Amino acid sequence: MTSKIVCIVAAACVVSCKGADSTPASAGAKGERGVQLVWRGQWNASTAYVMNDAVQSQGAAYIAVAPSTNSAPPSAPWQVLVERAPAAAQASGPTSRGPQGPPGPEGPVGPQGPAGPAGSGGASDAQMTSGARLTAMRTAFTGADGSRLAQDVHRFFDSAIGAFCAPRKASDGELRCLPGQPDTADVSPEFFADEACTKRVALYSYASESGCSPTYAVEPLSAYQCSGGQFRAAALRVYQIGAALPPTTTFFTNSGGGCSKITLAPYDAYYAVGAELPPAKFVRFTAEPEKPATAEARADAR
Repeated sequence: MTSKIVCIVAAACVVSCKGADSTPASAGAKGERGVQLVWRGQWNASTAYVMNDAVQSQGAAYIAVAPSTNSAPPSAPWQVLVERAPAAAQASGPTSRGPQGPPGPEGPVGPQGPAGPAGSGGASDAQMTSGARLTAMRTAFTGADGSRLAQDVHRFFDSAIGAFCAPRKASDGELRCLPGQPDTADVSPEFFADEACTKRVALYSYASESGCSPTYAVEPLSAYQCSGGQFRAAALRVYQIGAALPPTTTFFTNSGGGCSKITLAPYDAYYAVGAELPPAKFVRFTAEPEKPATAEARADAR
């Protein structure tokens, strides 16, 4: 008997086909899994692309078949997904412009731009000015992201004495640029290097931290005082620094009414005190009355 073939067709595709009075056909082999694309939008020369990245370039779509950077499609790392329509096909499209669509969602914040040029000096620059002998010191910090912070250190470098200095009251009562830490050791009122308590000692506390040595020794003539609503600094005498005293030196103190031996901290350095330096050796300042800060200066301080 001749078999009759019956075919069922839908949407121009053959859905199933079987012979009359016959057994169903066996299922075919499972196909390979398709490639999963990662759409990266318009091709960009600075973007690093990897396998299966998909981009748009010059009206066509491409898929990456190899990693690449700055290799514009069409090129070896790219395979065409959708070719660009021919010019005739593009021209045959509608010529009238349609209505404008609704606004799209707001995009992410872009990267920070480069730092702008430095502005002109403000109130802080006017307050710190170098002279013929004194150089005003300032510390500035610049961040990798373009940020910048400048801090006034409120001290100077005196080229004549080779040390940092700051406005302090000298032994003549004048405000002068006197040397300070870390260039100075402190003359002790009660430590001596002889049993008669006549050889004065200067204490230097920065030796173990920095390996530095002092250039001068200073001695306060009065205590710090609060006068007229202001904190007044002590007047200072300045001395040449003497020789470093060896660790085997025996020290004495007169704090108990006599002169007796004392053990001093081993991590500090001790120096003999040299001759006193005249106050006129140091640059004299004229103090200006305090003034209320301007709105700009208050804004800078914040």
